[in-house]
Amino acid sequence: GAHLGFIIDDVGPESPSVAADGDHVDLYGYTSLAVAAIQEQAREIATLRRELAALRTELQGARTSRHR
Repeated sequence: GAHLGFIIDDVGPESPSVAADGDHVDLYGYTSLAVAAIQEQAREIATLRRELAALRTELQGARTSRHR
């Protein structure tokens, strides 16, 4: 079956996701990186949602003032 992941040679042995032997994935390190990425994406999504809501409010206000 197909597997998802990364190639150790592509990320380098200094990556927290690579075990000290350089041949295996450090699951704790890999999971920590993945969780950090998910948290960062969640923050970015929240920011984009706030910006979208502000733009919608601004657009609605512009439409309302034009019809007066």
